[in-house]
Amino acid sequence: MSSKNEHIILRIKDLFANNNSLTQKDLASYLQKAPSTISQWLKHGREIPAECVAPICEFFGCSIN
Repeated sequence: MSSKNEHIILRIKDLFANNNSLTQKDLASYLQKAPSTISQWLKHGREIPAECVAPICEFFGCSIN
């Protein structure tokens, strides 16, 4: 796993921890991905496609920076 991907995964986990009303299933629906895809990213360190980063930020209402 690249350090860049690891940083993104840690940030997503942190955002979930700080937003108890949001779930991985909600994110999957928002991104039109299978819930298992989100799980693979977060639990198994699978590479998150670059085109998903901006929509993930939109989902959480945070900056891409």
